[in-house]
Amino acid sequence: EDPDHGSRQRRMTRQINLMAADSLRMTTDASLKQYTDFILEHANRRSYAEDPDVLAEAPLFVVDLVCHSGELFFSTSAEFFVSVPVRMVDEAVQALQGIRPLDPFDLNFGATAEELGELPTVQHDEGHVVDAKEKITAALQASTEPLAEFLEAFARHLPHVQLDPAEAVKAFANADGPEEARPSLEEMKAKVLEHHAEKARLEGEVPEVVVIGMYLVSLSQVRQVMLEKHQQVADLTVELIDARAREAVAKLQAQFTEMHETLQEQPKDVERLTEMRVYMKECAVQVDA
Repeated sequence: EDPDHGSRQRRMTRQINLMAADSLRMTTDASLKQYTDFILEHANRRSYAEDPDVLAEAPLFVVDLVCHSGELFFSTSAEFFVSVPVRMVDEAVQALQGIRPLDPFDLNFGATAEELGELPTVQHDEGHVVDAKEKITAALQASTEPLAEFLEAFARHLPHVQLDPAEAVKAFANADGPEEARPSLEEMKAKVLEHHAEKARLEGEVPEVVVIGMYLVSLSQVRQVMLEKHQQVADLTVELIDARAREAVAKLQAQFTEMHETLQEQPKDVERLTEMRVYMKECAVQVDA
């Protein structure tokens, strides 16, 4: 048996592992650079569009604008868009740790994984890794600022989001107030037209989606809520008109019933006949009115 055979195998094994370590590091460094460049390219966008089809590149993230308890917020927090891409760098570097060296000739005769050690690779605290994470963090934090500005500007629509159709119509109807303070038929018709017009305005003003930098923001849920609330106010006001009309008809019917019953009475003396003639004139005036 060649006494140098084992030495050559060991040198070859060492060379193979050095090449594997170099290849792993170069691949990791290249991937980290590509990933960083990809994130920075998207995060540095400052475009705004209401039609995603007009953009040269598709947005990277999708987020919904939602409303709950009269408040507006994004379905995903800005912190999530910053922390997750950075965490992916940490997870990728961590996945490289613990890779065992190759032992193609079994020179270590079944040694345990701990005895074989680990293949040298990129570490979390290396300068270019730390620098990449800092750049990604700063760029992503800056990319979320336009989202916050959009949310602040959209707050002008909060009165529509917070509108309570039932309470709005109840206050408008003033059902517990005096008769003269209740809205007229013309005022109720105007209220229906007002909310139909407001619904139409919002349909034209608030798009289904907007693109803010690398974020596609869906406004469909909030938009639908606002439109439905104005439609509900209009519908409830129409119901109020219907109820008011039925109330007026019932009141008129009662008056005519009272007239009919009174006029059916047979006067027993001249005084009562005179009273009935006066009543008939009053009825004529009421009917003409």
